[in-house]
Amino acid sequence: MPNNGREDQNPWTKWYWSDWEADTGLQLCGLKAQGLWIKMLSIMARSKKKGYLLYGDKQMESKDLAKLTGETVDEIEILLKELIDHGVPSKNEDGIIFNRRMVREANLSQIRAEAGHYGGIGKSKPKAKCKQNLSKHTSKAQAGSASASASASASALNSSLKKEKKEKKIPLSHVPESFIESSKKELPRIFSEGGHLELLTPVVLDYLISLSWDYEELDLEDVIKGKFASWLKYPLNTKSNICLQFRNWFSIARKIEKRREKERLVGKYTPEK
Repeated sequence: MPNNGREDQNPWTKWYWSDWEADTGLQLCGLKAQGLWIKMLSIMARSKKKGYLLYGDKQMESKDLAKLTGETVDEIEILLKELIDHGVPSKNEDGIIFNRRMVREANLSQIRAEAGHYGGIGKSKPKAKCKQNLSKHTSKAQAGSASASASASASALNSSLKKEKKEKKIPLSHVPESFIESSKKELPRIFSEGGHLELLTPVVLDYLISLSWDYEELDLEDVIKGKFASWLKYPLNTKSNICLQFRNWFSIARKIEKRREKERLVGKYTPEK
């Protein structure tokens, strides 16, 4: 596949086999469908727009996948339906198949590069010119004090919550505009699919945008859907502060992810059943 015009020229992708095994929807698919998904991931990782099933600027169709895999178009369409029915890939408004994780990582990498702090692919030096509204976040990242930054952000957000009744606004000056715009599209979709769209008030929306930026190493959709799942066991108390509930949930998710990361490094991580 040609490299011309690719957003991401990185020749490799971080891969956790345990995460592959932990994807319930994927594991419910047959081996043929899983094999097709591997092929599609390979294509999407090298796509002009990383994470999307494209050939150049065009959407890749069943007939194209059939040629690449040596299968018939009918067989490919059956396998694609199996993958889609189990929620493995997603489709955008134009019907283009994409991998959620790749797209999120690509967006985050681009935002990090624009923000001028360490992150994304490799160890890039901060850019000389950084947007003024990101200077505070950049200096913290350059100092390497991630935990202190998260603590300070949480403290600032907590102070904002105390003033919520008066101001009704969560400060987002430390969050890049591109991240805010993408989150304002992504969060309503997640809440709508979870059946909790009525909870996504403007204050909750801004708060979650700030949280997701401060906890950028976490998978936003997985964390929020995890909270929805917890409400099935422990029903939501509508009188409690929704923002504080999510802040505590993100904090717990970070601790769990750090533990899993350590276990992955020593090969002891076992996906929960």
